[in-house]
Amino acid sequence: MERQPVFCIQKFFAAYIYAMDRIIYFYTARGQSYAEEGQFLTKPCQVYRLQQKDYLLIRAGLDRGLVKRWEAEETLLRQREEAFIERPWYQRLFQMPGEKKRRKAIEKRWRYWEAQLALVLEMFGSEGEELSLEDCCFSCEEALEHLLKPRQSQASVPGEIWSRLWRVPVFDSFRESQWVEHMMQYAGNPHFLILGYDSVLPLLIRRYACKMKSLKWILPKECYREPLQDFLEDIYEEYGLAAAVQVLEPGQTLKRAGVACREPSSILDFSGEVQIPTGQIAKGSIWLDMDAQEEKCRRMESRNLGIRYVSLKKEWKHPVLP
Repeated sequence: MERQPVFCIQKFFAAYIYAMDRIIYFYTARGQSYAEEGQFLTKPCQVYRLQQKDYLLIRAGLDRGLVKRWEAEETLLRQREEAFIERPWYQRLFQMPGEKKRRKAIEKRWRYWEAQLALVLEMFGSEGEELSLEDCCFSCEEALEHLLKPRQSQASVPGEIWSRLWRVPVFDSFRESQWVEHMMQYAGNPHFLILGYDSVLPLLIRRYACKMKSLKWILPKECYREPLQDFLEDIYEEYGLAAAVQVLEPGQTLKRAGVACREPSSILDFSGEVQIPTGQIAKGSIWLDMDAQEEKCRRMESRNLGIRYVSLKKEWKHPVLP
C-alpha cells in the first residue's frame, strides 16, 4: 500500500508523518449466544485501534449473536436453492402459493440487515477520529471468510448488503517484502530452515546472511535453477554461509520428503502446505508461516511440540500491546 504524506499540528508543533498501513481484522467476539428474530443489536461490533511499530491494526470483533444470525441466513439460502431445484420445471415458471408472503418476509429481513450492517460500519468512527476505509485492507479469521469476503456465487440477504456497503479490499500481501521483513523480527534462532520458494527470498537471505550460523533450504526442483545456484555460491563467497539444499522432485510434497532440524531453528515457511511433519523439528524452534494458514496453526499448537508458531493472522488475533 502506497504511503501518503500527512501534515498535522498538535500542541503548537508541526510534524511531518507518513500514513502507515492500516489493517482491519475481523473476528468473532464474545456476546449474546443468539440474536433472536428481529432483535436489533445496538453494538454489533467492537472496534479497537492498536498502533503497532510499522502499521495500524484495527481489530473488529463481530458480536457472536450477529454472526449466528448471518449463518442462519446462509443456511436458509441453501435450503431455498435446493427446494427450487427440486420443483418440477413447470412450477418454476409460475408464482407458487405463499410467494407474496415470502417476499414480504424477505423485504423485512432486508430492512433489518441494512440497518444492522450500516451500524457495523458506523462503529469504525465511534472510537475517536473518523477512519477512512479507503486507506485500509481487511482480513478475518477463517470462520468468517465465507461471510465477509467477496464471492461469485449467489449471496444471502446480509451477504448482498455487505458486498454493497463494504468496499475495503481483501489483504492478500502476506508475502510482500515489507510483511516478510516484519515477520523476521520473530526469527530469533541463528540456524535457519527455509521451506518452499518465493522471489523475496534471495534479497532476504542476503540481508540476514551475516546473522545465520547455518542455512538449510528445501524447495521444488523447478525453482532451483542456475541463477539461484549462482546466488548461493555468491553468498558462500561473501559470508562463508554454505546452504544445504534439498530439492523436491515434481509432485513430491514436504509430507513425503520429511522435514528435520537438529538445532532450534528459525523456520521460514513459504511452502503453502498444511500437512507438514514436525516430529523431527527441534524443540525451541520458531515456525514463521508466511501464508498465515489457520489450519496449520491448529495442527501445530494441538500437538504441543515445543515449537512456537507465528503468523500475521495470529499476531492480529492476539496482538502484543505497544
